[in-house]
Amino acid sequence: GLDRPIVLGHSIHGSIALGYAAAHPERVRGVALVDTPPPTGDTPLLQLQTEFAMRDASPERLAAHERNQATRRIPTSLDTTQDFVDLYVSNDAMAWYDPTFDGTAFWEGIEINLPVYWQMYTPGGFGESPVPATDLPAFLAVGRYSYGVPYYLWDEPKQRLANLSYHLYERS
Repeated sequence: GLDRPIVLGHSIHGSIALGYAAAHPERVRGVALVDTPPPTGDTPLLQLQTEFAMRDASPERLAAHERNQATRRIPTSLDTTQDFVDLYVSNDAMAWYDPTFDGTAFWEGIEINLPVYWQMYTPGGFGESPVPATDLPAFLAVGRYSYGVPYYLWDEPKQRLANLSYHLYERS
């Protein structure tokens, strides 16, 4: 019942928002993507994240990440919401401007629908969908220190967004 809303997605949900906007441009006014990973082709995102972090992160950030990995619970599989949250916050030093920040409180009361989450990452899922060409207004926000979404991976795909406002947040 909304009259052409702007659709927004954070992280992988940005791929859903962009896919919907490209498929139904008559139904939306624009799209906003926040820290959304672009498709990475044949190279797994985890590999690109790790390479970027090793090349770019400060010694202090790498040390904070090592501390988190040594002191926080890291599940061997993601079977529950708590497994997801524990794995996510074990990587906080690679997600926040302040590498000592603990994002655990953000997850309080949140339930992760793991079957849907896994479906998004199956072959051919949203994590692999190419960025569609569109002239809809688009806003893309990425954080300079979000090693989970290396900002430079957007250099090529953002060229397909003809009406793009792009912001690289230097302290995010």
